[in-house]
Amino acid sequence: MNNENSSPSENLSSSELHWSDENYRILRNGVQAVCLALDVTTSSFLKEMRKIQLQTNPTLTKSNLPDQKTIQRFLFNKESHPNTLFRKPEHLFLALEACRIIIDSTDIKNSAPDQDILNLIGMLKRYSSFKLKKTSITKIDNGKKFYSREELEKIRNAIVAPQTDDPDYPEFPPHSPRFPATPTYPIDVGDRKIYIKDESFNPTGSHKDRWAWEMLLQYKQIVAEAIAKGPPYGVQISSMISAGSAALAAQMLFRARGLPSLKVIMDQTRTSQSIVKLLESLGAEVKLHDLDARELTKDDVLEITDNIGGREITSRSSDAPYESTFYDWLVYEILNEVEPGTPTHIFLPVGSGDLFSNIAYILRKEKNGEVHDPRLQISMKDLDKIYVYGATTEEEKTNMVKLYAKYRPSLERIKDELVSFKYDKIIGDKSGIFYITDEHAKNARQYAQHNNIRHELSSLAGLALFIKIQNDIPLKDKVIVVNTGWMHVPPFTS
Repeated sequence: MNNENSSPSENLSSSELHWSDENYRILRNGVQAVCLALDVTTSSFLKEMRKIQLQTNPTLTKSNLPDQKTIQRFLFNKESHPNTLFRKPEHLFLALEACRIIIDSTDIKNSAPDQDILNLIGMLKRYSSFKLKKTSITKIDNGKKFYSREELEKIRNAIVAPQTDDPDYPEFPPHSPRFPATPTYPIDVGDRKIYIKDESFNPTGSHKDRWAWEMLLQYKQIVAEAIAKGPPYGVQISSMISAGSAALAAQMLFRARGLPSLKVIMDQTRTSQSIVKLLESLGAEVKLHDLDARELTKDDVLEITDNIGGREITSRSSDAPYESTFYDWLVYEILNEVEPGTPTHIFLPVGSGDLFSNIAYILRKEKNGEVHDPRLQISMKDLDKIYVYGATTEEEKTNMVKLYAKYRPSLERIKDELVSFKYDKIIGDKSGIFYITDEHAKNARQYAQHNNIRHELSSLAGLALFIKIQNDIPLKDKVIVVNTGWMHVPPFTS
């Protein structure tokens, strides 16, 4: 970066001043001190940023600026949001220039300012007004992050996975591949024994780690294509809607390999601030939005997250979970627990419906002879007596926040296709999507706590549904309940 001897008349673009931790700290502390000393409001600061933006590039719209809540956090909530705008160099430059205008319009320089303001004034002296180059704006608008060829080759080589579905050479979890990846163990519920498929043993604590791994493998191909295409080496940034677990799992993998940080839309009324802070601390960009207002399209998600031209990775159709093989390894781990000649009842939570859909589609392909996957370690005839029960909620104010969403297109399509799945005897006639309440889930929590099962209320929906209808299931039949887990950050990342 430029040093203390840089010429005060030097013009810089937003890509030429390196926003190191130290530069970011000077700006953030100085901005906060200036705003407090001069009683500058969030809206007035944002207006100054907009004026500068229009001067440098009149073609840009307000969507290229951070929203008012983000600026509020940047100006006044440094302790609770320590990394706001850190990965937005263009926005940081606009903030720097807004400070220049505010400071120059007052006599704060001559009123014994505190050290944070003096440090900011020193930065302003070192770097004169900049010109926001069109090329740097393109880097935002086309939804890509740019790398050197060497950086991309390093990322590509860091994503290693077998190219086959051989159970002797599993691919998950990344640092210690094994098949099965997570344990299945018995617990007692009343007078019967059931089996828990426990996904809380995954790296970030939930079955979404498996989905995130597939997203990472897709990035390997994207990176390879970027290298082959040649400079400039741009890699698409990913955006998605998430209740938390999927975003955490994906961001952990992307961050560890130097990929672009995830951009996430979360529900503004159901998302806890602790989850927002966690994701932001790991480098993800979070936008809170009213997800009940209307169903968002892929283009909506990209626009709201300021990622036009990026990739949108939220699941939206029931066939996508199979075609993209989000949970194929998990499905085969579950199916291999089926006992020969014994009807098996599989209970699982349903949020987006990806896992339920994956089970149904894989069963259809196996039973129709379209595939004979080596990971299936039971006979084909043992697939004839499998019932699949999905548990979800329609309570708008539920505490099972990972399950509820007003718009779930993939789930609606699964419901429509259940009739044909049962008619074709792909799954048993008792199969379906069923609704439970928070009270059912709290009842299940007692069993989870007694058996030291790591969980969130949402992850116990399958167990809750089983307890609700257990009298309808013969005692001789086998019951497998999927615990989808909890949100957990591995110690080595903190």
